[in-house]
Amino acid sequence: MSAAPSDGPRVAIVGTFDVSNFGDLLFPLIAEAELAERLPDVEVRRYSYRRMTAGPWPYSVGSLADLAGDLSETDLLVVGGGHLVRFDKAVADGYAPTTPDEHHPTGYWLTPTLLAHAYGIPVAWNALGVSPDTPAWGRPLLAEAMAATDYVSVRDEWSAQELASIAPDAEIAIVPDTAWSVRPPATAEAVDPLLAQMGATKPYIVVQPSPLLLEHAADVRAAVTAAHELGRSVVELPISPALGDRSGLLELPVPVSRPTEWPAPPVLVSLIANADAAIAQSLHLSITALAAGVPVHRVRAPRGSKYELLESLAGVSVWNGERDGATAIREALAARGDDGDDQGLLERHAQLEAHWDRIAALVGERRAPDLQSAARAISGRTAALETLAGGQDERSEWTARVETLEQQVADLEYRLAEKPEPLDARALAEERDSLLHQLADAERDRAVLLQTQQELRRLDEYTQTLLASPAFRVGAPLRRLARRVRR
Repeated sequence: MSAAPSDGPRVAIVGTFDVSNFGDLLFPLIAEAELAERLPDVEVRRYSYRRMTAGPWPYSVGSLADLAGDLSETDLLVVGGGHLVRFDKAVADGYAPTTPDEHHPTGYWLTPTLLAHAYGIPVAWNALGVSPDTPAWGRPLLAEAMAATDYVSVRDEWSAQELASIAPDAEIAIVPDTAWSVRPPATAEAVDPLLAQMGATKPYIVVQPSPLLLEHAADVRAAVTAAHELGRSVVELPISPALGDRSGLLELPVPVSRPTEWPAPPVLVSLIANADAAIAQSLHLSITALAAGVPVHRVRAPRGSKYELLESLAGVSVWNGERDGATAIREALAARGDDGDDQGLLERHAQLEAHWDRIAALVGERRAPDLQSAARAISGRTAALETLAGGQDERSEWTARVETLEQQVADLEYRLAEKPEPLDARALAEERDSLLHQLADAERDRAVLLQTQQELRRLDEYTQTLLASPAFRVGAPLRRLARRVRR
């Protein structure tokens, strides 16, 4: 990824910055603003699966395939934020790497972590979300990545518990989601041209047309009707088109203003921060609103989800069936201007100040290249790969066993169809029932074996990806760099 020369430090940040999701696009902007306050002339370079061009996209994004070539002139790798530490592939519909060399989804968090560590570059995990129930094949890899990270920070207790179950001795910081430090425009007038363009007027509320709110559309419609009756315009803001947000989805019963194109993150921040209320499903719409003192209306979140933390915060009205959406929004609009959670905001800001201080302090901590850590991520998996190879025979054995039982059952069914004598029929039926029980047991055992084989195949796929990745294709330059450092 080409960039203008800079005399200051160079920071690479990796994540899902190539998807139309407000929160994902917000993280690099916040990181750049925070690091610029601490590191004069800092240059922040963004990397995701796809290259994106500023103009058509809110900012330029380099491909992860370019990261290895840029690391020799990088002083720090920042991973995230957002929900990045995961092994499932259901990130967003159709979202996948652009080359077969990259493993999904570890290609945008785990591989860069190991690669940067191999180069001797300090690594910071930026208030990440972590999926629970890490698969057995992924646990050693996750432990390796944590060991390669200089500063591990997560955004909630559940994420910390998952990492602690994998690396009990690791230092794990729990910090607020970095969106709490988002900075809306200094004056409310900054949003006026945007509203005029949409045909909206102040005061107004914003509504997220999320498919996850369809189940609660009656509450949403009642709430916007009540807000409209109280003199508020209604602005419909798709926050996450990548996750299905679409204007008109909720079929709101009042006049609605909406942007003609999906707004860039700073525009969305302005519109959210100057609203009188927000009806939200998105975590980062909710956080942006609360950080600006805007009341948020949400439906009850599942137990243990990332949204649950919002429900105890001042300024959040939870639609839990005890009162309708119309009543909730009337009460919130009547109380508009009351003191919000000022103390909580101050505490979160203080935590994030210390968080960014710690990340910025890693610049200048570059070490000699360490290819051994990347090698361990592969060689340490040898036993599992050997199990994968040896397990093929075991799987074939069970497949043959199932096929034999199926053939025996078929033979008995044929003989029963020939109308044998009653005594023979009874014996044949008993024999068939016995074989069916054996067949069910064999099928169950084969299914367990198949699941194990699938997990091991994922491990094999990841290992082969690492072997073919830029980290290993550029092995020769790394070795030359290591020799120069030693000299």
